[in-house]
Amino acid sequence: MRKALDAALHGASADPAAATQLKALKIEKQPLTDSVSAADMDRLLAINKRILELEHHGWNQTTGALDRAARRAFPESLPSSLHKVIDSLAPSPAVTKELQTSDAMLCSEIDRARTADACASASAPAWRQRLAALEIDQRNAADAVASDEQHLEDGRNQHETAMAAERSAEASLQSTTERWNAAWLEAGCEAPAPKPSGEALEHARQTVAATRAQLRDSLQRAAKWRDIQSEWLTRIRAVSEEDVSALQKLYVRHSNVVGMTCNEAGKWSTWQDDEFEPYDIVIVDEVSKATPPELILPMLLGEKAILVGDHRQLPPMFRERDGAFQGAVEDGEVREEELETYKRMVTASLFQELFVQAADSIKATLWTQYRMHPDVMDAVNQFYEGRLEAGPTRQKLAAARSHHLDVQTPAGKLISPDQHLLWIDSSRGPAGEPAWEEQHGSSKVNGLEVQLVVDCLLRLGEALVAQGYGATRKVAVGANRGDMTWFQALRSALPKVPEHTLRELFAERRVRMQGNALVADGTAHEGEVEVRSQKEVGVITIYGAQLKALRRRIDAARSKYKELFASMDLRTNTVDRFQGMEKPIIIVSLVRSKPNGGLGRFVREYQRINVAISRAQQLLVVVGAEETWDRVAVPLPSLDGDGERDVRAYHEILELARRRGGRRLAREVIIR
Repeated sequence: MRKALDAALHGASADPAAATQLKALKIEKQPLTDSVSAADMDRLLAINKRILELEHHGWNQTTGALDRAARRAFPESLPSSLHKVIDSLAPSPAVTKELQTSDAMLCSEIDRARTADACASASAPAWRQRLAALEIDQRNAADAVASDEQHLEDGRNQHETAMAAERSAEASLQSTTERWNAAWLEAGCEAPAPKPSGEALEHARQTVAATRAQLRDSLQRAAKWRDIQSEWLTRIRAVSEEDVSALQKLYVRHSNVVGMTCNEAGKWSTWQDDEFEPYDIVIVDEVSKATPPELILPMLLGEKAILVGDHRQLPPMFRERDGAFQGAVEDGEVREEELETYKRMVTASLFQELFVQAADSIKATLWTQYRMHPDVMDAVNQFYEGRLEAGPTRQKLAAARSHHLDVQTPAGKLISPDQHLLWIDSSRGPAGEPAWEEQHGSSKVNGLEVQLVVDCLLRLGEALVAQGYGATRKVAVGANRGDMTWFQALRSALPKVPEHTLRELFAERRVRMQGNALVADGTAHEGEVEVRSQKEVGVITIYGAQLKALRRRIDAARSKYKELFASMDLRTNTVDRFQGMEKPIIIVSLVRSKPNGGLGRFVREYQRINVAISRAQQLLVVVGAEETWDRVAVPLPSLDGDGERDVRAYHEILELARRRGGRRLAREVIIR
């Protein structure tokens, strides 16, 4: 029985065409239910009717099939329960009635929609006429607005044309007045020039005539000398070497001040010439750098000699381009016993002895310094027993040697405007690992300090760019500046450059016109001004191998960070080559870093570090291994000549930096 029923149900529902059509109609019906179109409503009514027909047909087929299957199974009479199942599968009369009611309501809505559409069609011509009239009015209004805007634009153009004509007339009048004033003064008339008039022109003509009459005799006299001047110029252009030598001797003989090197003073042509006359006074500077034989040569040229120097700075150099004699001993180029034998002849010790032994009446010590910021002076004072003083006063010198730099790193502030002494500890790398020196032949290299110096320069470059330093600028200064000074003219032309930066550039003679340095308070005039707006920075080290490593890394960084390095006038060299120089910013690389801290005599010479740190005017940055240098004792002779004592000078400099907030670790500086 179950198999017969399953076969009946399957057969009744197996009409694929009816099922496909019913599915398609339901899909089509879905969007039509939200439409208000009369055509869509007609289509929706037809779809509902067709869906109802298909569903009735399907139910009739199903119930008929079930009835036939049941009668085959029960030929005599059907059970009552099976009658109930078949009847329950037939459509409910109530549902059929609801569907019929829905169809009636839908027909009513369609009729109402058709009626509304008919009304709209009847009234459409009137609305179209009103809409067309509104469009015409709108176009007329737009044309009127456009016409008014054109009139307004024409008026504006006429006004601008009139203003331009007025400005042109004013400029023409100004130009004419300037030419009149210039011509009036050129004619030799008294200033100021009056307003142009016939009377003024007549006065100018009479003045010119009188001037020509006065100059006629002078012109005639000048014409007589023309041939002589022409001959003199011809001879000058064809001058020979003998003429040059004769003129040079004549020039020197009549000069009040003559400059030369110590070796130049020893030449035969200098002092054994038949026409040589001794100088009244000979002044020898940097005597600590000259050997006694070199000092004798210039001292023979004058009746009186003044020796100026500081025997607490570097002694004479072993060779012109090399380090001191003690360095040559450590490098094996000179034996220790040879140096001891001729020490008085090749070091500053003889000058030191003579100075200490000389009577007070023929010697003097200048304790007031004007070069460096007082904080830098305090570091240098470790080698002068604290006797150096700031001039004219500490406060005024501090203001004059301010660097105004605010140097930042990701770790925080590296240098603030009120810091002038900084010690960067190179004992350990960024991760806390020890960093030791390396031996390169007879010299030494410290790779961590090379990186610290380069990264410090990059940080300084960022701060310098922010302060208006950069590549050389060409500034055109116009005419008619009136009483404006050069500083005022450039302040106006370079508004982004801070005032203190511009004043420093003037003070350092870095503002020039045609090669000549300009004075800030000088009167400006027309021309092109060259502003060399770089900050002078010096990098000093003790060893030649470290210098080569620094130059390689700096050259690589310069090609990558051109703008930052363009803000610096950078010079790198050994301390022996830096004596006699000075720079606003000095970075010193001490190089040495050893596990046991033992250092040779070469780096323990106080003169060497004294020269290195005293080159700084505004900012001193010392890069050194605190764990090594903090224990170093420097043998320092007494200024009064009463013996020698060991001084922990590096420790004192480090403590000065620490107390003034200027101690930094490598990880605070290195750019990752």
